[in-house]
Amino acid sequence: MRILLATFCTLFFFYSCKNDEVSLSGDTQVSMDAFSKAFQPLKLPMRIADTSLQNAGDTATISYAAISGIVPDSVFQSFNKGKDKSQKITFHAIGKKESETDNFYLLTMKHGKNIDLVVFVFDKDKKFAASQDLLQKNNPDDYAHNVLITSEPAFIISREKKGKDNTTLFSRISWAYSASTHSFITVMKDSNENPENIAVINPLDTLPQNHKYSGNYIEDKRNYI
Repeated sequence: MRILLATFCTLFFFYSCKNDEVSLSGDTQVSMDAFSKAFQPLKLPMRIADTSLQNAGDTATISYAAISGIVPDSVFQSFNKGKDKSQKITFHAIGKKESETDNFYLLTMKHGKNIDLVVFVFDKDKKFAASQDLLQKNNPDDYAHNVLITSEPAFIISREKKGKDNTTLFSRISWAYSASTHSFITVMKDSNENPENIAVINPLDTLPQNHKYSGNYIEDKRNYI
């Protein structure tokens, strides 16, 4: 009976240790596997507004100390610039998109009253590759900001506000991750603000002039016939 009880206690101990979740809110570094388990798969496409960052993501806190072993400190240097160094950085998981080549982790990064939406990228070997700041909660302008995350994923950051005659002024920029350069690159820009500064690409110079009236009929840099 004693042998049976001892065996049961031993098995229960090892089972409990095996299923004990690693805390991501403490002062101890965690493994990449533990970090990844804190994220649920993203349901893409999805849109996140800057006004919703306060309540975005999981309620569980991820400490800076916990992920300091898998995310380089240089990633946070620009975020800390000009801010109170006594305020601790904390994170909240929003979701992940994993593949055989790249792994994307979306989370909010809080520092005092400041909240940023960021994405971390890890390569196929689960090594840190890049990061990108997507949204900020406290923007010092009168625009409404949001980001649309597509299934690729691409990150389309938009800002909008009401202009004259109740028109909507907008600017959009789309970011995508480049595995060859381990960085985010701009793949698209679109705006109806200051249209006089946006020149139209002239396709006529690349086409054959097979007719005597073929050529460039130019009014200005934005108008071709």
